[in-house]
Amino acid sequence: MKVLRWIFGIPLAFAITVGELMLISRQGSLELYFHNYYMYMAVTEFEIAFSFALPIFLSSLFAPSPKKYAALIGVVIVTAFIVVVLYYIFISSPQDFFNSFTVNNIAAYIGFFAGGSIGFGISYAVFKNKGWNRESVVPEIQEEY
Repeated sequence: MKVLRWIFGIPLAFAITVGELMLISRQGSLELYFHNYYMYMAVTEFEIAFSFALPIFLSSLFAPSPKKYAALIGVVIVTAFIVVVLYYIFISSPQDFFNSFTVNNIAAYIGFFAGGSIGFGISYAVFKNKGWNRESVVPEIQEEY
């Protein structure tokens, strides 16, 4: 049963996150709701951080103990996604690669890493005493005097 939880837990966490991202994208443009640029950036950063913290926490929730390995796998997948996006931007237009580092894009990349860190921290805080590490069995030996 634990093997099935490892096999299906992490992809299920990322599938739920894709569904959440689809719900967020169906809201339409946030610029229509927030006319203040700084409020728009704050809401966008919160959505990005939440969207990248959610799969790491959910992978820890769905996987059996030790849960830190599921969180680390989630962090690796999120980091690989960021690297693939940067590589795609560089390959698609190398001359525009350095011009694409605007304030909005840099803030989005910071939000990716912040979300991954927040997700790992929340997973650690929630599962610290509930299966974060592999539990070692210490045999109790009765001493005779």
